[in-house]
Amino acid sequence: MGPPTSRPLPPYPSQEAKPGIFWVVLVLTGVAIVIGLAVGLARGGSWRSIAKQRVHWWPVLIVGAALPVLVDTIHPPGGAALQIAGLVILVGVAARNLMIRGMGVILVGLTLNLLVVAANTTMPVRLDALVDAGIIEADRTGEVSLRGPRHLEDDTTRLAFLGDIIPFRPTREVTSFGDLILVVGLTAALAHLPLPRRRFRGTDDPFADLTDERDELIDQRTTQGLDAGFLDLRDPADLPDPADRADHPDSMLVDR
Repeated sequence: MGPPTSRPLPPYPSQEAKPGIFWVVLVLTGVAIVIGLAVGLARGGSWRSIAKQRVHWWPVLIVGAALPVLVDTIHPPGGAALQIAGLVILVGVAARNLMIRGMGVILVGLTLNLLVVAANTTMPVRLDALVDAGIIEADRTGEVSLRGPRHLEDDTTRLAFLGDIIPFRPTREVTSFGDLILVVGLTAALAHLPLPRRRFRGTDDPFADLTDERDELIDQRTTQGLDAGFLDLRDPADLPDPADRADHPDSMLVDR
């Protein structure tokens, strides 16, 4: 028999990594909901005001929010297209509801995520972030398998700084700057939802709740379906201006 020949050691088995939006964003979203609502209620808001807030296209919002969760959990065929579709829907809903405080910040976060996903087809993930998050071991050189519409960042990745590059070790996930901005915007929006949509400057203004009363009249007008001959309370031009009252303090009506 000839001399023994050396042969390379077998590669390490593949490591399946599960980074992405699912658990980390759920955790951060839960924190945002608790903090946002607590701040809003502490500032004098009420659950009644939350119920009166109007969110446009809310059925579409449910669809857009469900698509990324669907892609991350059951990994359907065409997951990349579904992910992009969900982000496009959420961006559209956020743009439609910019009158809500904090929605502009949410729009920025969603847009950043959409840009990086659209530029690369799927979300790029940084290998160092996977190691720092404890998802894979640093001394393992085997192939890393990513679940869902994601790929490892490489030299061809566009807008890599917007990808999943931020490790979140408590849940062993990685996230993006867009996700963090999204959570900040959600906190701001929830902090303002319990507050009246409009109020007078000055906490002692006796007419601070006048706009809420007008909103109730508007809702009543819409519900009852009064004939066209009646005063259309949905048109602010037909409504009396509280500032015209002689006993009203010298203050301005401002949008919150």
